[in-house]
Amino acid sequence: RRLEIYIIKFLKKSFYFFYTNRNKETGTIAQITYDGKVVLTIDLATADDKVFALQENPKVHFEIKDHQIRFVNTDCPDKLCENVGFISHQNEVAICMPNKTTLKIIGETNDFDIIAN
Repeated sequence: RRLEIYIIKFLKKSFYFFYTNRNKETGTIAQITYDGKVVLTIDLATADDKVFALQENPKVHFEIKDHQIRFVNTDCPDKLCENVGFISHQNEVAICMPNKTTLKIIGETNDFDIIAN
């Protein structure tokens, strides 16, 4: 009976470890949405280091450096989006609520399990 409990605990921990590390893969595609619409998709593996603004909202700036991306120089009052820092792993997200802008690493492909509106 005691052996069964240890096996179950081991399997739970193994599954948790596999699941959490699976989602930490380095992603190469950054997706930027503004007001709920995808406005820019960037392949970070090939993108040059630069700072740029969105045409749809010039008050929001992004920086690409060493195959990572982050918010910089936004006009929002709390700067929470800037405090997230660089993101580069699949499923990492940074959001600037006042500017209705989302930055997400979606991985190497556009394969989705669920699409929600």
